[in-house]
Amino acid sequence: MKYYFGIVTCNKCKTANRIYEEYQGFEFELTNLRLSLSLVPDEMVFEQKARDECEEIPQNYTFHDSKISRALNHSTIKLTWDAADSKRQARM
Repeated sequence: MKYYFGIVTCNKCKTANRIYEEYQGFEFELTNLRLSLSLVPDEMVFEQKARDECEEIPQNYTFHDSKISRALNHSTIKLTWDAADSKRQARM
């Protein structure tokens, strides 16, 4: 599993606090991946260069339902690896 991080720069502490309150533990697009937010001090230096920068949602952004992890979101999962072979049962 890969981990990614993003940095959000806010104009006020009140804005940053509101984002934290609203989105801490928020599920990302029905993938069962939860956001983990934390404060990054202004004096912190990152060794890697930023790969991407974004100031608004891209116009061509679409939600892909193929990213939904149904197995992690439901409690009634059928385990089939130990099930009898249906073709073999039909022949018998």
